[in-house]
Amino acid sequence: MYAKCGSLADARSIFAALEDRRVVSWTVLMLGYCEHGEADAALDLFREMQAQGCKPNSRTLLAVLKACTKLAEKEAVKAVCLERVMTVHSRALDGFGELDLQLANALVDSYARCGSIWDSQRVFDGMKTRSVVSWTSLMLGYVENGQENLALELLSLTQEKMDAQMLVAAVKACTTLATKELHTKIDGKPIKVAALEKAMAVHSRAANLGHDSSTFLASAFVDLYAKCGSLADAKRLFDRIPRPGVVLWTALILGYAETQEEEQALDLFSSMTRRGCRPNCQTYVAALKACAAAGLIKVGREIHAEVCRHGLEDEAVTANCLVDFYAKCGRMATSQQLFDLLRERGLISWNTLITGYSHQGNTGLVFDSWGRMQDEGVQPDVVTFVGVLSACSHAGLVHRGRQLFAAMASKFGVAPGIEHYGCMADLFGRADELNEAIAMAETGPSTAAWLAVLAACCKLKNVEVGKAAFKSLQEATDSAATYDLMANIYAQTPSRQ
Repeated sequence: MYAKCGSLADARSIFAALEDRRVVSWTVLMLGYCEHGEADAALDLFREMQAQGCKPNSRTLLAVLKACTKLAEKEAVKAVCLERVMTVHSRALDGFGELDLQLANALVDSYARCGSIWDSQRVFDGMKTRSVVSWTSLMLGYVENGQENLALELLSLTQEKMDAQMLVAAVKACTTLATKELHTKIDGKPIKVAALEKAMAVHSRAANLGHDSSTFLASAFVDLYAKCGSLADAKRLFDRIPRPGVVLWTALILGYAETQEEEQALDLFSSMTRRGCRPNCQTYVAALKACAAAGLIKVGREIHAEVCRHGLEDEAVTANCLVDFYAKCGRMATSQQLFDLLRERGLISWNTLITGYSHQGNTGLVFDSWGRMQDEGVQPDVVTFVGVLSACSHAGLVHRGRQLFAAMASKFGVAPGIEHYGCMADLFGRADELNEAIAMAETGPSTAAWLAVLAACCKLKNVEVGKAAFKSLQEATDSAATYDLMANIYAQTPSRQ
């Protein structure tokens, strides 16, 4: 009773007074520790139980697996937790011969959470009987281990009667696929086509089973459609929900903001507050993103005031977003002031500041921030290097750009991506070092890199290289800028047409 009420000190006191501690006593206390976030204490208790010669039952091993699963949320201890799960598995087989359904389901889940989806599948394959929980645990395991398509294949293979939780696992798989997929422009709107097709298939199956009327599942689909860029489908589902909560409003607002429909996002934000639903930190972040994208400094300031009225200005997520909002609106003095007030300045905060100064062409403050960031021991990432390399490009700092680009992998362990090759191609192109610009564009082929080469060819009136860059760009994009630059090259060299 005390353990379930969260009064673990009282539970432990009564446990300590017991003269005859049996397996049930040990187990209920272990479960109490697990359920109240003290997984380490639960495992310590299990070791003490073993030392005193008390033999665990299947429910005790369930408690141990639960503790391991909780601890495995920390990446650094996953390997240790996996070893413990393997020990429990071996002990269960030795002690009981055959796993009961509940223990087998827990092993499927624990192996997956500890990063060994192969062991999770092995336990699942060896089960004589399976439940919806078995299938759902394995599906979620595949999602958490980056194999979303296999999770969706499992959905098509199951013979069990699907419940809402299994469908939520499928929605989670589609959502993760959407975050990984590059968008395709359809009627001018960014759509994640492959993820959207899978989302519609899962939604159709949910509707056929009569689960689409569930508010919880409908909310998951609204979020999924928004992340796929299909705001029409998201809004249609949203309008069917009688009393949408703050999470649902936020998902839709963010969806509009991320698909360049800032006006609709802000209209929805206003509608939400009028209908008496109080925004949370994530809602304000979504609204500020819309303001930043549209350059609506006045509306953004009003939202900033509202954030302060509700005492949320010190929350990390809103504080960082405010720094980003003012930076994107060109108000770097305000952005710097808010940055200086941050309680904790992490990588996102520094990247926002460096990128803001880089976009304004303030190279001095870019490198001032870069130096302070390193002094505070914050490790740069790919975004940081885009900011500093862009600053080098706009300031013509070829030597410094070369040094930073070389140091990315060797000193900071950051592998250069196509965006960094694009920055370097732009740097060399602006410095009239065409051969090096071409080398960068060929090493890390991207639209930005070849556009930089084409711009350099326009400046240097180099028709032959310009033609090659133009051809590479035609294969990747149909941008008007490509044709404008090539037309300018021909216009400057009429004898070579």
